[in-house]
Amino acid sequence: MDGAGLEVFRTQPGNQNVHVLVRTRDTEGTLVSNWKDVTPPVHHSTFNVLINPRSRGPKALFDAMQQLTVMRDNYAGLDWIFKSLPYELVADTCRGLLQDAVGPRFQYLLMNYVPSAPESERMQPILVSQWLAVNAEGVTG
Repeated sequence: MDGAGLEVFRTQPGNQNVHVLVRTRDTEGTLVSNWKDVTPPVHHSTFNVLINPRSRGPKALFDAMQQLTVMRDNYAGLDWIFKSLPYELVADTCRGLLQDAVGPRFQYLLMNYVPSAPESERMQPILVSQWLAVNAEGVTG
């Protein structure tokens, strides 16, 4: 093998962080809260090298956010994205993280943060959800 095929297998180090932000609104839609970062923290320790059962939740969320990024980058229709499993997974995660919801509806925003980019380009929005019900039982967004 001449090494040309190895380019495909070279890993690309992470150069961005994906964050999920949420905001809530009242029933009338007149009171809308500020965006709040609810991205679960990732704690690193020596033990993580061996096994980290608490990493599965954040990993699943990260994978779902990455899949939504791929869908958006490939010009998937919003109606298709809004019905996708990754979209619902992120929505359900946000519901679980909304402990002090001000209103019955919320929106989430996926945001890339690229520390190496010029300051004006570090924050890159990926996707803004529809307004969704905080309590998903029997209520549609």
